[in-house]
Amino acid sequence: MRASRATLQPPHHHGGHGSLIAGGFIAAAQTTSLLWTYITYGIIVGFGVGVGTDCVMSIAVKWYPDKQGIASGGMLMGFGMGAMLLSPLVTVLLGQFSWQTTFLILGVVFGVVMLAVAFIVKLPPVEFVASMHVAKAADESGNQKRDYSALEMVKRLRSGWRFSG
Repeated sequence: MRASRATLQPPHHHGGHGSLIAGGFIAAAQTTSLLWTYITYGIIVGFGVGVGTDCVMSIAVKWYPDKQGIASGGMLMGFGMGAMLLSPLVTVLLGQFSWQTTFLILGVVFGVVMLAVAFIVKLPPVEFVASMHVAKAADESGNQKRDYSALEMVKRLRSGWRFSG
């Protein structure tokens, strides 16, 4: 019997990225120099967020191979909304506590959240991916693809602006 990728992958495959994010915040809370703040928060947390986002995004588009643009767009929208919602919370924390305590609180919260996410987010089973590719191939067999010129793309784009106002 062939095992799927989801069963071969441990449930904590995002733990490394969560550890970088949480550890970077906690380490930044302990620093006393600006250089180490740049290293711990800027480099370590930034690297953890960047790689973690890419990993979760790659899993999301595997669950929706026929709608990868919507899946990745939704993920990026959630990423941006998370920053928007986190900003007022950080402002309140900074008003109540020092920046070091705020970083410590954020590190612990992100560590707990990323640990929970590590148990929720999973790769789709191989059978699911194979069935989606078969369905996509059957759907594309009847459809013809067309290349648009730059002018045709601009004309099509203008019709989309009607919904944005």
